Amino acid sequence: MSDARSGTSSGGFAWGSYAAKGRRDHMEDTVCAIEDLMEQSPKGLKEALQRNKIGVPDSASLFAVFDGHQGDLISKMLEQSFAKHFLDALTLIAPVSRSLSSMIEKSFDECAKRCEEEARTIATTHNRNGKVQQDGSCVIAALIWDDELFACNIGDS
Repeated sequence: MSDARSGTSSGGFAWGSYAAKGRRDHMEDTVCAIEDLMEQSPKGLKEALQRNKIGVPDSASLFAVFDGHQGDLISKMLEQSFAKHFLDALTLIAPVSRSLSSMIEKSFDECAKRCEEEARTIATTHNRNGKVQQDGSCVIAALIWDDELFACNIGDS
């Protein structure tokens, strides 16, 4: 089984991803590609960016790969919620940030905490044959903010 996707970001560059199931019975990894991140931004983010002098980017894109471990439960959750957690963290941190790099770093850190909290909740509420889920996932993410690239690695990948 394989999956190939491609598109064009809000900044006009082409991107692509390819995923193939290895020796596992099923694919445990997922991919997230948000071509226009600001299009999905929560209320208040753009205003906070304008107030703190960082400014609203002309283009922002978020890409992430979620490396599932012992199943796909958490990687599928992250595929659906990572961008939302990142944007919510960015909205919280933007009003007090004075530099773009600090704001992004703190937002990724807060995003990781929120994802971990959601993953723990999901793992304890789902079970397989009466056992608590042991699924997990590592994350490698790239944020393109105008012409700057920021990378985030959570886990052992």
